[in-house]
Amino acid sequence: MVKSKAILAEKTRRLTLNSCITILRQVKEFCLRWNVDVLDCSIRACRQKVDINFEEALSKFNENDFYLTIMRRDIYPENHIEICISSLISDPSYYVWAIVAPEYLDDIKALVRHQDDWEDVND
Repeated sequence: MVKSKAILAEKTRRLTLNSCITILRQVKEFCLRWNVDVLDCSIRACRQKVDINFEEALSKFNENDFYLTIMRRDIYPENHIEICISSLISDPSYYVWAIVAPEYLDDIKALVRHQDDWEDVND
């Protein structure tokens, strides 16, 4: 069974698109790998990896249609952190993933907390 745990999920939904893109650009510098998937329901009902560059992929998002998730994935043999920005209602929908070693969790949390629009709330 695959175990996943959301990290900062409630907090990241409060960030702007610019903040989320800033976080991903910084995470890209120390991630193990990154990739882009696209879900085009007019072609297939599942996501497919696409070969576009990182900046082009980030340009696919707009302020009204994005979501940042940070997940801890306990999958053998590679336990890791997944950071993904995805479009929610666009068709096609894009997903930009960064796979990060677990020892960078505190660095990722610090990146999130250092965004100008970060609010440290406990709701």
